[in-house]
Formats: sequence, structure tokens, C-alpha cells
Amino acid sequence: MPPISLNEAAIFELCHSRAWEGKIVTSVYWVHADQVSKTAPTGLYIATGSFMIRGKRNSITPSKLELGFTIMFTLNEECIANHMGERRPRL
Repeated sequence: MPPISLNEAAIFELCHSRAWEGKIVTSVYWVHADQVSKTAPTGLYIATGSFMIRGKRNSITPSKLELGFTIMFTLNEECIANHMGERRPRL
């Protein structure tokens, strides 16, 4: 996965956490799917709905709290011909 995608995901999660209300930029971490489990090791207990993270946590420190807003719309079939070529894909 490209580093920019990891950074964008980190910013997204940070903006949807308590850090957004407190206007605090803090680090977040990511792990591989096989490191996440809903079962605790023998002898330990985790609450219902909780997860256990095993292994190394990969830390990312986003540079800012920034959240975007997008409006999406569709065109009727008969209007599509009138709007051909207005938006070109970015590469």
C-alpha cells in the first residue's frame, strides 16, 4: 500500500476520533488483519465488542486535522450527452 494512502487513512481515522473535538494532532497506528482478534489469550478477559491487537503496531503521525466534504450527483440518461467532456480524469 502506498504511504500516501496510509497517511490519508490515518488522517480520516484521527478526524473521526475524540482528537477532532479536542483539536489535537496525535499519532495513530495500523496493524495487519491477522494481528486483530476478538479472543483473549488464555487467562485473560476482554469485554464484549473489544479487540485484541497482537504484535507490532505501526505508528503514523499525521501533520494536520483536515476533513473534506464532497457532494455527489448523477445525471439523467438524456442529459449525459450535453455534459460529455466537461470533466477529465486526473492521472
